[in-house]
Amino acid sequence: MARKLNRPRGFLAAATLAVCTAFGGAQAQDVPTLLADSIRVDDAGRLIAEGHVQVFYDGTALSAATVIYDRENEQLSLTGPILIQQPDGTAITAEAGQLDQRLRAGLLEGARMVLNQQLQLAASEIEQNGQGITQLTRVAATSCQVCGDSTPLWQIRAGRVVHDDVAQQIWFENATFLIKGVPLAWLPVLRVPAADVTRAQGLLAPRTWSTSEMGFGIMLPYYIPIGTSRDLTLTPYFAARGTAMLGQYRQALTFGDINVNAMVGSDQLIEGTTRHYIDATGNFRLSENTTLYFRWQDVSDSAVMSHYGYSYTDRLQSGVEISRIEEDTKSNFGFWGYRSLRDSETNDALPPYVAFARWEHDTTPSVIGGNLTYGIDYRGLWRTGDYTGQLGRDVNRLYVFGEWNKTLTLDGGARLRFDAANTVLAYGINDDPTYDDILLRMQPAIAATLSWPLIRADNAGRTQYLEPIISVGWSEGYGPAAPNEDSLIAEMDSANIFALSRLPGDDAVEPGARLGYGLRYAMFDPSGWSGALTIGQILRQEEADGLAPTSGMTDKSNDILLEAELVLPGGLSMDARTLLEDDLSGFGKSEMRVNWNRDTLGLSAGYIHLPADLTEARETTISELTFDSSLKLDDTWSLASSIRYDIAAADMMRVGFDIGWQNECVMVDLSVERRYTSTLYLEPSTSVGLSVSLAGFSVGGTRRASTACGI
Repeated sequence: MARKLNRPRGFLAAATLAVCTAFGGAQAQDVPTLLADSIRVDDAGRLIAEGHVQVFYDGTALSAATVIYDRENEQLSLTGPILIQQPDGTAITAEAGQLDQRLRAGLLEGARMVLNQQLQLAASEIEQNGQGITQLTRVAATSCQVCGDSTPLWQIRAGRVVHDDVAQQIWFENATFLIKGVPLAWLPVLRVPAADVTRAQGLLAPRTWSTSEMGFGIMLPYYIPIGTSRDLTLTPYFAARGTAMLGQYRQALTFGDINVNAMVGSDQLIEGTTRHYIDATGNFRLSENTTLYFRWQDVSDSAVMSHYGYSYTDRLQSGVEISRIEEDTKSNFGFWGYRSLRDSETNDALPPYVAFARWEHDTTPSVIGGNLTYGIDYRGLWRTGDYTGQLGRDVNRLYVFGEWNKTLTLDGGARLRFDAANTVLAYGINDDPTYDDILLRMQPAIAATLSWPLIRADNAGRTQYLEPIISVGWSEGYGPAAPNEDSLIAEMDSANIFALSRLPGDDAVEPGARLGYGLRYAMFDPSGWSGALTIGQILRQEEADGLAPTSGMTDKSNDILLEAELVLPGGLSMDARTLLEDDLSGFGKSEMRVNWNRDTLGLSAGYIHLPADLTEARETTISELTFDSSLKLDDTWSLASSIRYDIAAADMMRVGFDIGWQNECVMVDLSVERRYTSTLYLEPSTSVGLSVSLAGFSVGGTRRASTACGI
C-alpha cells in the first residue's frame, strides 16, 4: 500500500529509510537518494516509487515516471519518460529500461544520447556495461537540431555504435553519411573522437583549395598526437597540376617550444624538380634570465611558399640568437644568414651573413646622478660575391660606447634633460679599396632639451595638456670615413625627434650643431574622446650626407614632422604622421590609419605614401591604400574582406573576401583571394578555398546543440 507524503522533510526521511531497507540496510551514503510522489515496498520486497521520481547517485541524476527496485537482482526497472544526466555532461532519454543500482549498467529502449551538448545519437536500444562502454543499436547521429519528423542537415546512420568513455572514441559500424536524407558515402567502419576531445588522432576537416597556378585541389589533414606535449599534422595535397605533402610539428617543453612547418612535392609549374620549403623556429629558456631563439628557413625556389599558400615572405632568415637580461645588464649574441627572394636583390651582396654580440650595463653615477649606460658591441658582415667595392665588401666592426642622461625639474614645473654620448669604433674592411683596411673613429654627441608641460582641467572634467619643447645638440665624427651599413634608412617621428640621434645604427652621424623645436598637445574628455597633436622641426648647422633624401633629414632645414591622434566614443580611432617639406610645398613620407571596432563590426583602413628613393631601394613612388573589414551579421553569417590598392600606379594589388556560415551542427568557410602583382617567378593569381566542418566531432565549434526539441 503506497504511503502518501506531503512534507519534504518527512518524505526524505521516509524515502531514505525505505531505500536503506530495500538495499539491504547499507549505510545511507552508499545508496541512492530517491524522491517521488509516492513510495512503497510490496510483498516481494521490491521498492516501488511513482510520480516525478528522481534518483541521485555519485553525481548521476535520473528522473522517470516509475522506478521499481528488485533487491534480489539488484536492478532498477524504469518507466518513461526517462532522463539520465551523467557527471561528464552526457544526457540520455529513453522510453523504458533497466539499470543496476549504481545507475551505470543496463539496457534502455527507444533512447537518445547527447554527448557534451553537441552530438545526438538516437537508437532503438542503448546498453551500458558499467565500465565506460556504451553500445547503441540502429543509430542516427547528428549535431543538428531535430524537431519532430524534420530531416537534419546531416546525419550518420549506423547499424551499431560503440562509445568508449575511457578511450574517448566513438566507433560507427555499417555507417552511411547523409545530407538532407540523401546518402552520399558508406563506410564499413568509422572512428571519430568524442565531442569533448581536444587531441585525438585522425582526419581533420578537409579543405578544398583552387588557385590559378595549381588548379583545383583538396587538402586532407591528418592529426597525430605524440604524448601530451607533441603533435604532428600531415596534410596530403592533391591538385590538378601537382601533389605535395605538407606537415607541421609542434612540441612544448618545460623550457620552451619548437614549431616546424614543411612541404615537399612536385608539380607542373617547375617540371622535373622536387619542390620544398621548411620554416622551423624554437624558443628556449636556458635559465631564469637567458633565452635562446633559432630559426631555419629554406626553399627550393622563390615562388614555392606562395604557390602552396604558406607565405608571401620575400626574405628568408636562418640562425640563432642568445639573449640574457638581468636587473642592470643586458647582453646578446648570435649569427644570422639571409636569403632574398626579391628580383631586385642579389643574395651575395645583401650581405647574406651577419654575426653580432653586445653587452651593456646600466648604472647611476654617484657624483653626477642620472643614468649611465656603457658597453661593447661587435658586428660582422660578410658578402660572398666575387666583387670589389660595395657589392663585395666585408666589414668587421667593434666599438665601445657610453651614454648618460639626467632630467631636472625646475621651478614652475619646467623640465631640463641632459644627454651625452661617445662611441669609439674600430673597423676591419676587406674587398673595398674605397676605405682603409683598418680604421678608427670617434663619435661624440651632446644635447640639452627644455620642456614645460602644462596641464589644465575645466569644470566639465576635460583635461588639456600642452608642452612646448626646445632642444639644442651637437654631434660629430672624427677619423676616416667608414662605410654606412646600418644607418641608411632613418625615420623621424615623435619618439625620436628630440633624441640624441635619429639614426637606426652607429655607422653614420648627424654632423654639427642643431636646434630642435616643437609642441605637444593633448585633450581628454570624460565623454570618451581624446586627441593629440605633435609638431616639430630640426634646424642644422650642416647638411647630413649619406642619408636617404626621403628621410627629411638631409637639408639644413629639416622637414616638419606632424603627428595626430584622435579617439572617439563608439570605437572609432585615427592616427596619422607625415613629413611636411620645410617650404610647405609638399608632403614626404606619410601614413594614416583609421579603425572602427564595434561588437559585430570591425573596419580598418590604412594609407602609406613613400616617395621614390634609390638609397632605400625604391625606384618608384609607393602610394598604397589598404582596407580590411569584418562583419558578424547574426549567429549564422559572417563576412570579411581585404583590399590593397596602389594609388600611384592606379592598380589593384590584392583583393580578398571571406564568407562564413554556421549553425549548431556545421561550419562553412569560403575564401577568395586575387593577387595582381607579379615578379620574375610569380604571375598574378586567384585562389579559392572552401572548408566544411561538422560540429560534434572536436572541430572547435563554440555553439551547442539546441535543447528546444530534445534533451
